[in-house]
Amino acid sequence: MKILCLSNLYPPCIVGGYEKLCSDVMDKLSCDKKNQITVLTSTYQKNKFESDNSNDRIKIYRKLTLLADDENIYEPIDLTLHERTIVDRNNTKILSDTIIHEKPDLIFVWNLFFLNRCILDELKKYNIRTVFFITDNWLISFLNPQFIEEYFSKLNQGLDLKFEFLTKLKGLFSAKKIELSGEAIFSSKFMKRLYYSAGIRFKKNKIIYNGVKIEKLINTAKKPDREFDPTKVKLLFAGRVVDIKGVHTVINSLANLNQQSQNKYHLTILGDTQDNVYLQKIRKQISDNNLSSLVSFEPPVKEIELFNKFNQYDIYIFPSLYEPFSLTLIYALASGVPVISSDAGGNPELIKHKINGLIFNKFCPSDLSKMIVHLSKNNKLRNNIVKNRLNNIQNFYFDRMCFNISKFLNK
Repeated sequence: MKILCLSNLYPPCIVGGYEKLCSDVMDKLSCDKKNQITVLTSTYQKNKFESDNSNDRIKIYRKLTLLADDENIYEPIDLTLHERTIVDRNNTKILSDTIIHEKPDLIFVWNLFFLNRCILDELKKYNIRTVFFITDNWLISFLNPQFIEEYFSKLNQGLDLKFEFLTKLKGLFSAKKIELSGEAIFSSKFMKRLYYSAGIRFKKNKIIYNGVKIEKLINTAKKPDREFDPTKVKLLFAGRVVDIKGVHTVINSLANLNQQSQNKYHLTILGDTQDNVYLQKIRKQISDNNLSSLVSFEPPVKEIELFNKFNQYDIYIFPSLYEPFSLTLIYALASGVPVISSDAGGNPELIKHKINGLIFNKFCPSDLSKMIVHLSKNNKLRNNIVKNRLNNIQNFYFDRMCFNISKFLNK
């Protein structure tokens, strides 16, 4: 089968974990000699890497132009309407030329953030089976932008959005269901509910959880010792330092904790800090709460290194306000570090409260503080969480994910 994969970013250009996951999945699919894989992606930061994908079974075209600042993807790009129109026109022509040249049997759409709806309109012109891999809200932003704007507006106001409320939003911003001829693979039940609440329907869909390459790590890892110094509890956050990841919630919680416990809790923030506006907000929050000696920043590490990194800490905190389905949480579970996760998005599909981790209200720093204290003092709970961490972990193996994707694509 000839597969054309569309992705806004593709390694070695990486912002989050999903670009790497895209590359890994394409590599895996290309191992089947029946498949011919072509990737059409963007020129974003192309000048910063010397070599391309080392897999010679995959053909990569870096031709699309993203509507994003080339130095910082979090910065809005300054283009006139006319300039944006030219970019869109060129992108649709590139897509058209690629389809005509490659003659794919299937188009696998991964993520099109920083592109425009014109790409979808171009795809409609061809009678080619199209499968959307839905790990984020980019397609809602194309098809029902008012819905997703209102959703994040309410989220930023600290409102706990139930899907009954989202259905009401759909009624306000979508007069009718949006039926797509394409098919969808959702990364979580949460993402499927979100898209359905936005009124978006697909001809066929399936939930396939994301997976990571942890089988060998689990089999070779020693059981970590989860006893720690109660006078200095080491907390870890690992992820992009952006507002939606909720780092500010952890800082607020840390301020509350250390006022009551003589500075025994120390936090390491491990991750991408390109979002300068949010980073300055966090640094001010740290300074205002006299936490400078208790919070340290470290640069991001490769996914494969996360497994050992987690074992250097006592508790891993995952405070997202919005999270389709997290790869990092899978690594955390596999490593054995006790996890405290927010109740956002797909997190509760992975973390079961008091079984393999703890869940807290994503808008409530005091709730997080209680969880940290409870987990720090309760050895029995901590040991049970470590013991149960591998329950159903096989559902999130990378090979299982790829098997299910391949099965879906070949139907």
